[in-house]
Amino acid sequence: MVVMDEEKLVCPRCGSDERYVLGKTDRRKQMYQCKKCGRRYMKPEDYKVYPKMPCQKCGSVNTRKAGRRILSGGATKQRYRCKDCNHSFYIAETDTSEEAEGR
Repeated sequence: MVVMDEEKLVCPRCGSDERYVLGKTDRRKQMYQCKKCGRRYMKPEDYKVYPKMPCQKCGSVNTRKAGRRILSGGATKQRYRCKDCNHSFYIAETDTSEEAEGR
């Protein structure tokens, strides 16, 4: 992981190094706002990275989250949509509720 000095931190939109120091996120990461274009941003290493889910139809990793489905019993399942073939799919999740009931 690359650690960046605040002095070298620039706006990802316009490249300006002039910024306001804003508050912190719910994960206690410092937020900044560009004085020129108004973009709000954090240090690059502070962004949370989500793994790309491959499409089950065409295999492309060009996918996006497309909401959640509420199942019986109140459980939810993440839905994804492929940007290439427009296929909607779910990723199989392990159900830990049976393990919890057995204890």
